[in-house]
Amino acid sequence: MADIAAMATKQAASRDSIIVQLLKLLLGLWSGFDRWDDVDAVTGMAARSASLVESANLRSRVITRTFQTAVLKELGAGKAELATIVNSYPRANTTPTEVYSRPVQQYIWARRNGLAPSEATKAFEQRLTDVATQDVKLADRDEAQRVLGADPLVDRWRRVPHPELSKSGTCGLCWVAAQRVYTVGTLMAMHGPSCNCTIMGISKGDDPGLRINDADLKMLYAAAGSNQAADLLNTRITVTEHGELGPVLVKEGDHFRTPEEAGRPAYVPQTPDTIRADRTRERNDLAAQLEHARARLDAMPDSVKFDSVGGTTPEYIAVFRAAGYMRQRIAQLETFLTNFTA
Repeated sequence: MADIAAMATKQAASRDSIIVQLLKLLLGLWSGFDRWDDVDAVTGMAARSASLVESANLRSRVITRTFQTAVLKELGAGKAELATIVNSYPRANTTPTEVYSRPVQQYIWARRNGLAPSEATKAFEQRLTDVATQDVKLADRDEAQRVLGADPLVDRWRRVPHPELSKSGTCGLCWVAAQRVYTVGTLMAMHGPSCNCTIMGISKGDDPGLRINDADLKMLYAAAGSNQAADLLNTRITVTEHGELGPVLVKEGDHFRTPEEAGRPAYVPQTPDTIRADRTRERNDLAAQLEHARARLDAMPDSVKFDSVGGTTPEYIAVFRAAGYMRQRIAQLETFLTNFTA
C-alpha cells in the first residue's frame, strides 16, 4: 500500500512539473506580444502554443500510462495489451489553435472595459495559465481512463485528491466525490484548473484509492479538528456537462451554463472519427490562414516592410514569424493524420 501511495504522489508531482515547464514556455513565447488585433499574428502564436501543449500532453500521457499500469500490476491486473498512445487533443468540439487564441480575446475585452495594458496583460496570462493547466490534466484523465478501460479485470475507479499539491488544501467537492466509486466508462468530472485529483482503478474488489483517501482524511482531521474537517464533507455535489471538458463537478444548487445555454455543441466522447475530423479541420483552417499571411507578405510594399533606417518593421516580423509557426503546426498535423490508424 505504501508503494502505491508513493507512486500516486510521484505521478501527481510529475504532472505538476510538466505544467510548470509548459507555462514557462507559453508565457515566454507570448512575452512582449502586442499585435492583439492582428489575426495572422494571433493565429501563428496560437499554432505555436498548440505545438507546445501537444508536447506537454504527450509527456503527461506517458507518465500517466506508466503509473496506471504499475498500480494495476500491484493489484494483480495490468496484463492487457495497450494500443500505442494516441496524443489527441483532450477537449471536444474544438481545436488547440482555437483554444489558444482565446486568451487574446481576454486581453481585448479587458482593454475595452477600461483596464490598463498591464492589467489586461495579467488577465491574458491568467487565462493562458488556466487553459494550459487544464489541458495537461485533461490529457492525464483521458489516458488514465484509456488504460483502465482496456483492462478486463478493472470495472471501477476512484478519485484520489492530492492535498500535498494544493496551495489552499483540497476542496470539499473533491473530498465528497472521492468517497464514491465510478464505472470505468464514466469520465472523471473536472473541477477547474486548480483541481489536483487523479484516478485509481479498482481490481477484484481491491480499492487502494479508498485507503489512500482515508489516510489523507485522518491527517486532515488531525490538523483541523474533526468538526471543521467534517464540514468539508457537508457539501452536496452534482455533475453537469461542459461542451469541451465533458463532466464537470459543481456544488449542488450552483448554476452552471449548459452547452445549450452557451450556444455550444454538446460534449461527445472522442472516437477515431472525431479525432481525425478535428485534426483535419485544424489543418484546413490553418492552411487558409497561412495563405492569407503569405499573400499579405507578398503584397507588402517596402514602406511597410522596412522602417526609415532600413530595419525590418514589427508588422513584417510578426506576420513572417506567424507564417512559420503555422507551417510548422500544419506539418505536425499532417504527420499525425498520416500515421493515425486508431
